[in-house]
Amino acid sequence: NFERQINFFLKNFIVISPGDLENYYYDKKHTVSEKPLLLMTFDDGLKNNLFAADILYKNKVNALFFIVPDFVNTAETLQKEYFLKHIRPSINPQIDTMPEDFSALSWYEIKNMILQGHKIGSHTSTHTLLASETEDKKTIYEIVNSKETLAKELNIPIQDISSFASI
Repeated sequence: NFERQINFFLKNFIVISPGDLENYYYDKKHTVSEKPLLLMTFDDGLKNNLFAADILYKNKVNALFFIVPDFVNTAETLQKEYFLKHIRPSINPQIDTMPEDFSALSWYEIKNMILQGHKIGSHTSTHTLLASETEDKKTIYEIVNSKETLAKELNIPIQDISSFASI
């Protein structure tokens, strides 16, 4: 079903990459086609994103994956607990049924996604930052630390960590 959706988008739009979108905003000479579509963004760094990444790679489409570093760094045996506590306390038991629906990508898997051409963004350090947060120290930690951790673990410059997605 996902692949059928990708094929629809490829047929009916000019699919742009996250890099194309960045270039459009930061490079005044860069233009975007008449029917641009940034195809996909994925939040939280779930292991089930690997299925989507592979289908996208097969179709020469890149996406933006927002990662929660503390989730990735949580021991595998505790990831489902972390997921239910910090990421999604309410789940749909008809959709979220497989272990990969509650498990984090590994740093190795994220590095491979980058090699496929996908971009990585920050989705806070712990996934507990709310838009209404008023505590500056927590906000700074969640945003700055998440990007620093991604840069260190993935061995990429911090400016190459595409974006920041708040919760």
